Amino acid sequence: MPDSVTMPWAERFQSCWRDTVLPSAFEAVRAEAWSATVVSTAVSKVLTNQPPCTQRQKQLTEAALLIWHDRLDDAHAIVQDLSDPTGGYLHAIIHRREPDFSNARYWLQRIGSHPAKAHFRSSLNFLNLPQPDAKVLSRVEKSGALDAGALLCEAELLRNGGGDVSTLSILQAAELLAILNSIGETDR
Repeated sequence: MPDSVTMPWAERFQSCWRDTVLPSAFEAVRAEAWSATVVSTAVSKVLTNQPPCTQRQKQLTEAALLIWHDRLDDAHAIVQDLSDPTGGYLHAIIHRREPDFSNARYWLQRIGSHPAKAHFRSSLNFLNLPQPDAKVLSRVEKSGALDAGALLCEAELLRNGGGDVSTLSILQAAELLAILNSIGETDR
């Protein structure tokens, strides 16, 4: 794995996430989280100064960044009408964070494989944060790829049994960046 990781789509929108606190592990809205209006304005501003993208890419990007900023209801309003794999994956994350684990499981089963899962390790490295708990990481990562079902199980265990959610926040942030970057690669 190279030391330098490039994630063109995630980098394109880094002003919307880079200097913010990691997303909450569950449904809480952090005091530092941007409002839905600020997220939408920031996405539009980035897109004004960059090469064009499709409406679908804009919607998916905005939904991913709304999740980053703990605006689950606003993100849900976007993804509930998107039947593609990325919309479904974001839908699963929203329900995992609510937490509505059975609904999250439904959406994960519905989407199956997703290209973002293969970029999980790159996203984790790109965040440039301390590595998450090694035991948890070994359960959710297989050969550098994310096992989203295992991450769902970890979230469920933490929610039901308490414990430190900082590792979950890091893993979910890496997952969101992997999805965000896949939007630029596959969702045209």
